[in-house]
Amino acid sequence: MGIVSRTDLLRALIALEGAYDESGCRFDRDHHLRTEIAAACRGRSWATAQKVDIVVSHGVAHLWGVAPSDMVRKAYEIATENIPGVKKVEMHMHVVPPASARIGL
Repeated sequence: MGIVSRTDLLRALIALEGAYDESGCRFDRDHHLRTEIAAACRGRSWATAQKVDIVVSHGVAHLWGVAPSDMVRKAYEIATENIPGVKKVEMHMHVVPPASARIGL
């Protein structure tokens, strides 16, 4: 058993909204975009964010996770913006420097 946060609820609502189009059919384009975004970020030297989650709703990509720096966060944003079909990118990533950077090592 776990705790459900507001972020968890927001992710679920965005995913549910984007799951079907006006006629009630599955909105597969968003699923395809999510797959493309994940592939564009996977295996890159800068792709060091933790707990990354991607939700796409009607072409708007929402990215969550914990990035070690603003540069890494921006790299995810740029990679997502460059996917054809992505209309907008909403970044929900938090920047949390590694412990060694926080204590000045």
